Amino acid sequence: MKLRFSNEWLRDKIASDPDVECEAGLPLEKIPMSYSFSVMADTKEDATRQIREQFDNVVSAQPSHAADKEPAVVAAQNLVRLLADPDGSNEIYVSMNGSLGWKHDAPDQFLHANVTINASLRNKSK
Repeated sequence: MKLRFSNEWLRDKIASDPDVECEAGLPLEKIPMSYSFSVMADTKEDATRQIREQFDNVVSAQPSHAADKEPAVVAAQNLVRLLADPDGSNEIYVSMNGSLGWKHDAPDQFLHANVTINASLRNKSK
């Protein structure tokens, strides 16, 4: 188990507040923020629209993802454009997940950024 708080901080907290329950403060390590979603569409245009809408929802819930929204959305839309056009028996399926990490005292200075995108044509479920 990693120690997320300094021993000195913990001793001071116990000495000054021994009877109060608390979460032991902010971690000293990076804070990750992640998302995951998928879309299904009959056309490339609808798929790219849905990707942007879903990422807008991510940013609404997790404002830090405004920083990686455009690179992630553009990458996903470019992958959709590579696919063959659906022929009616299949549909476009895109799944995306990603994360950002930063130090608790510097939320605009990212320590990591990740996005994974899978774009494919798949048979429509009956």
